[in-house]
Amino acid sequence: MITQEQVVEVHRKNPTWSASQIATHLNCRTCQVGVVAFRKRLSLPKKRRARSSFGTIIELGRACKKANVSLNDIEKLTTHRKTREVEHA
Repeated sequence: MITQEQVVEVHRKNPTWSASQIATHLNCRTCQVGVVAFRKRLSLPKKRRARSSFGTIIELGRACKKANVSLNDIEKLTTHRKTREVEHA
């Protein structure tokens, strides 16, 4: 079990570390570090989550719909581009 003092000390020595980095260093769970940070009003940098591939696909679909482009059009363009790359190689 970690103490609040441990979290505060690690944060003081490494102010740019996120909660997950501190948790890894102290061998504890990220949520425990988050609770201590909240209680002690520590300002931890936020670690951005990687965008999921599903979210990227949804955004691509919306962009295609907005641009009035179908998936077949994209496949044709990709195939055409690859063919041209092979011809010029």
